[in-house]
Amino acid sequence: MMITKIGRKYRQVVGDTPKASAGERARIIKKNIPVVIGEATAETAEVFKRVAGNMNAPIYFAKDHFSIVDYHNKIHSLEVEVSKKNYQDHFKFELDLPGLYQLKNALTVLQATSILHSAGWNLDQEVVHSALKQVKKRTGLHGRWDVIREKPLVVLDVAHNEDGIRMILQQLEIIAATRVHFILGMVKDKAIQPILELLPTTAHYYFTQANIPRALEKKQLQKMAATVNLNGDVYPDVNAALREALNHAADDDIIIVCGSVFLIAEITRT
Repeated sequence: MMITKIGRKYRQVVGDTPKASAGERARIIKKNIPVVIGEATAETAEVFKRVAGNMNAPIYFAKDHFSIVDYHNKIHSLEVEVSKKNYQDHFKFELDLPGLYQLKNALTVLQATSILHSAGWNLDQEVVHSALKQVKKRTGLHGRWDVIREKPLVVLDVAHNEDGIRMILQQLEIIAATRVHFILGMVKDKAIQPILELLPTTAHYYFTQANIPRALEKKQLQKMAATVNLNGDVYPDVNAALREALNHAADDDIIIVCGSVFLIAEITRT
């Protein structure tokens, strides 16, 4: 059985407005195939419903069937309590992806597995919970609030757009770090200035670039950042920047490497 899942996409890729973006995303809906919507507004939901109706595709909005009751964020994991809508029963599971934005993703996964289970797949709660606890191990998925060191806390995140940066800032609000260090490298075909405008001026910055043609030149990134009072030095590559940040960070600081999937891929893990 096939299921189509639709979550968050980026406007610079699929459209300039939420409605246009939803229309582009809805193009992956297939005839007679159930579709799970992980995130939607009233405006975009109508687009998904219309396209699903035209394709005779059963449509499920995850938030209409599951809800988060409680969660507990740890350094390397996220403990979540969920309930099914209209049911008394709650169940708990643990994700090895600790980013708070995984809460919405988890509901999408649970809705998809619920549909598969109803279709006869062997996906009872024990199987699903075991898989959610081992996402990195089973899929190789890294770079999503990926903690590679604890003192100081070093986090890798592939956030490279406004939504992603907002999620990082939301996560920072629950972390009692003395100082924040951002190692930043981006690609030149993204909307960069709006991202820089979101970042805190009180943080320490280390500007660098991935070793790819699409990378924004590090000195140009430094100049763009300076226009919104984000100041720091440039470094030849991400590992050099990380070494410098570690030299200046105290044990209770946090170092965040973000801005590009390609940048995260070049980190040397020890």
